[in-house]
Amino acid sequence: MGKTLIKRYWLTLVSAIIVSVNGYLYWRYVGCGVYTYLTISSQEQKYK
Repeated sequence: MGKTLIKRYWLTLVSAIIVSVNGYLYWRYVGCGVYTYLTISSQEQKYK
């Protein structure tokens, strides 16, 4: 039972691991700057 699940969903598992690692690395080394949120909020106020 266990091996058939791994064989069936191996691509999904590998993709989930790769996406998780990429997301962590982006957060760790690039991150979201403080001014990013200020820029977005000021642009939203212009259009309202």
